Amino acid sequence: MSKIIPIKNDVYIEILKGIIDRLSSIPNELDEYAVNLAVTGVWKEWNKKMENGTEFDFGESIYETGDKNIDELLNLREILLETIKKLKTNNKLKM
Repeated sequence: MSKIIPIKNDVYIEILKGIIDRLSSIPNELDEYAVNLAVTGVWKEWNKKMENGTEFDFGESIYETGDKNIDELLNLREILLETIKKLKTNNKLKM
């Protein structure tokens, strides 16, 4: 008689948690990439007027640049966030 081996063992779950942990830092990086493109492209003139070290919350305005490359980065960010959420939910992980 064959033995049933659980696919989702402790090692599997630990590896999955590591993957989720690594993926979780990427959305912030994508935000940064989008802002860097915006302030060197469509927001270049605005950026020139800002003093060095000025902090600004771009919020939803980053979604309204009209730059297709920025849109793609932000789309990737949303897809990644949804994937992370699904990985956690599908495996009932609390992290």
